[in-house]
Amino acid sequence: MTRWLTRAEAAAFLVGHAGLRACTLPPGEAGVRALLAERRCIQLDPLDRIGTNADLVVMARVDGVGRGDVFRHLYPGGAFEHFAKERCLLPATAFAAYRDQAVETPWWRSAERHRRVPPAVVEAVLAEVEARGPVTPADLTHRGSVEPIDWSGWKSTSRLATMALEILWTRCQVVTCGRRATTASSTSRRGPSARRPSRPPPPTSPPGPCTSASRRPGSCPSTTVPGGRCCATSAGRRCRPPSSRPGR
Repeated sequence: MTRWLTRAEAAAFLVGHAGLRACTLPPGEAGVRALLAERRCIQLDPLDRIGTNADLVVMARVDGVGRGDVFRHLYPGGAFEHFAKERCLLPATAFAAYRDQAVETPWWRSAERHRRVPPAVVEAVLAEVEARGPVTPADLTHRGSVEPIDWSGWKSTSRLATMALEILWTRCQVVTCGRRATTASSTSRRGPSARRPSRPPPPTSPPGPCTSASRRPGSCPSTTVPGGRCCATSAGRRCRPPSSRPGR
């Protein structure tokens, strides 16, 4: 039996499917974590006019949150960042599935980066992250420059250490465990404090990518620092990969 929907019915269904019809999630941190578990991924975009994409996805569906709260409520341990078509926030429970799939998924491969970065540099960067704990890419030891990769006008980093870190991140040998804001006039990120801060400051501009690593088994890092993408090696437990219902 075929049922024909009116335009109003179809619109109501799509709005409800996107989680925008009614606020059904708890407010604050509990709601942010529940939203990520429900949506399975939230696309990241650094453009910030009235909030980043992650901010807008969350604020449209959860009460009691503001700009930057998505990262404060999910890190550390509640999420990691990787590709779900584009770079996204993903539930920490999906980390093991991503790690196991990393060597098999063509669009995750870093052939161009591998051609530019010697394996010894990749291992040295991993060892440094493990030894120093959460650090930002800008705080890694300078290991020289590399020719940036040009993807149709978009250019990658020219820092050898940062490109090595990108290789480690794609392999799931390091993961994001915190972010911090950068000032609008600054192109570099301040280093992490020597101690774990109680709470990152509210962002004054889009949070930039922070880094930490450990070869000990675990699901995701349990520490955070304010600043960029923070990474940590982790074995994690097996679990199902995220579904194809991104929050956009």
